[in-house]
Amino acid sequence: MPRKLAYRELLMATLAGDALPVTPVSLWLHHPGLDQDGETLGRASVEFQRAFDLDFSKITPASTYQVRDYGLTDTWDGDRFGRRTVVGRVVAQADDLWALPDLNPQAGFVGGLLRAAVVTRRSLPSAIPVLMTVFNPVFQLGLLAGAELFAALLRDFPAQVRAGLGQITANTLRLIAALVDTGIDGIYFATQHAQPTGLSLADYREYALPGDRACLAAAAALPCNVLHVHGAAVYTDLLGDWAGLPVAILHYDTQADNPPPAFLTRCWPGGISTGLSHTHAVFAESAARVAAATGRLLAECRGPRFVLGAGCALPLVAGTAQIAAIVDAARSPSPAVWGATTP
Repeated sequence: MPRKLAYRELLMATLAGDALPVTPVSLWLHHPGLDQDGETLGRASVEFQRAFDLDFSKITPASTYQVRDYGLTDTWDGDRFGRRTVVGRVVAQADDLWALPDLNPQAGFVGGLLRAAVVTRRSLPSAIPVLMTVFNPVFQLGLLAGAELFAALLRDFPAQVRAGLGQITANTLRLIAALVDTGIDGIYFATQHAQPTGLSLADYREYALPGDRACLAAAAALPCNVLHVHGAAVYTDLLGDWAGLPVAILHYDTQADNPPPAFLTRCWPGGISTGLSHTHAVFAESAARVAAATGRLLAECRGPRFVLGAGCALPLVAGTAQIAAIVDAARSPSPAVWGATTP
């Protein structure tokens, strides 16, 4: 039965602060192997959207897709989330940061992955917003150097780090411009260093924040940008730094050492999205247990400006029944809305 309020209309009404009987929902996962080609990743994204009728579709390429054309090599070794492992890095010493090249987003590996946005947007109705993941420049540099060398470069060679980040940011801005031209509705802008295991708060502001601002500003024409703050004990002090940027939804993981959504709703002016932590053991259990866990989370979170998701990409063990249980929970009318009926 068609839903009366769905997709873009439901999402935008929720973000505008309307009290609605149902919650917009979107989920995503990696497609290992298929994520090495834009056509196959696009088709996989479309099939996932059609299977679960989500309120927006997020294309989930491998986290390495923006750095392959610098020369990085990687492989999928069976990771339970579908993530790839770096086997060959590019930056071995500080002077390598001066030599990072200009990249053409229409060519090479990233040019092939750009096709995923074209295929997905072309294949789905215009009422369904389509988002493409873009990783922030400091994360890309971390991949190129590796965590240990990256930390040493930050400490000992700040000028080279700034130069490298400047080049990576310029290449990322070209990619975002190309994505805007595909007609997608937003970027899912992923940050992974806004936590104690990534960078200090001061270093994040100095080295990462300028790239965040530039990239999100480049996507300002898109109405559905999502800022994903990955990890645990994320720096809520950065909310003020990100405020005012063209971000429709702030997305994060409900780990025990992250703030509850109610806190973020008070101090973030836009939409908030989270869901069961992607590390939650319940994904390997029955659909009924997934539904119950989702229901408990919705009892705390649902309402104006809240969008149900998951903490990050779903584990590959999550089956059709488990994923459908999350979607069904979001679509169950909220008892808090008088006269609620299924849209």
